[in-house]
Amino acid sequence: MRKMMRTAVWLVAGLAALIAIGVGAFVLHTMTYFRRNMTAVWQAGFVEKQVIINGSEMNYAEGPDNGPPLLLIHGQAVDWQNYARVLPELADHYHVFAVDCYGHGRSARVPEKYTNAAQGRDLARFIREVIGETAVVSGHSSGGLLAVWLAANAPDTVRGVILEDPPLF
Repeated sequence: MRKMMRTAVWLVAGLAALIAIGVGAFVLHTMTYFRRNMTAVWQAGFVEKQVIINGSEMNYAEGPDNGPPLLLIHGQAVDWQNYARVLPELADHYHVFAVDCYGHGRSARVPEKYTNAAQGRDLARFIREVIGETAVVSGHSSGGLLAVWLAANAPDTVRGVILEDPPLF
């Protein structure tokens, strides 16, 4: 009986040690995830910039010119860095521009520009003035609504649209 108890204690201790190692690895991975991804973004050649569009500052990141322009528009409550995990690979094939929508990231807080129409007009100007040619526009969630707005209202700025789960219901 004593031998069984000792074996059970060792099994429980070993299981507890494995769980502690697993939790520690998870915590370490989670705490360094953003930094690792952003390090890869900077190493891929991305530069964060600001531009005044229609009187308001818009923040964005631009990658190296390795192909046709690709404009990335994020969803609510995030910023351009939400695309960090995929930016290095996209930069191998595109000239990537990832914007911070107004009220997000380092772009201006201008409540009068929080509508799809106002933001869409400024994104069309961004494409014309900063990108300088038609772009593939990819929008995630509410950014997808802006991509649809651009395709419908400023088709001269869009060469293609990628919709990532937009709330079109």
